[in-house]
Amino acid sequence: MKKLTEQKNKGEVVIYQSPQKKVEFRVRLEKDTVWLTQNQIAVLFDTQRPAITKHLNNIFKTSELNKKHS
Repeated sequence: MKKLTEQKNKGEVVIYQSPQKKVEFRVRLEKDTVWLTQNQIAVLFDTQRPAITKHLNNIFKTSELNKKHS
């Protein structure tokens, strides 16, 4: 995989791209936080969106993260 790096506002975005150029990420940077959609997270971890939803629901259920603030 080819690694492309772009630096803006002291944040770093790293994008890995296959030779067929199949993966592309557009991210939103706010202060020290990178925001991805559930679909983007699924692609990043090579899984399906329902798996990400399940993990997020477990995180909210255990109060590891407050849904209101995320």
